[in-house]
Amino acid sequence: MPTYKIVTKDKGLTSSQITEVENLVDSSYAIATPNPRLGFIHVAPLGNYSAKDLPVLPYGLTYEENPGT
Repeated sequence: MPTYKIVTKDKGLTSSQITEVENLVDSSYAIATPNPRLGFIHVAPLGNYSAKDLPVLPYGLTYEENPGT
C-alpha cells in the first residue's frame, strides 16, 4: 500500500495552518503524522484507500507518493 507525503517546508505556512492540514487528513481514511524537522506530513491511507479518496488539500498543497513504501 503506497503512502504519501504533503510537503510543507518553504510553503510559507504557519504552524496553525500545518495543524489544520494534518487534522483535515487525519481521519477514518488515513493517519497523518507530521514531521516538522523535515517539513512534511506523512500520510498512510487505511484499508484500500488511496490519495484520490483523501480530502482536497488547501493552500495549494498536494499529495506526493512517498517512494520506498
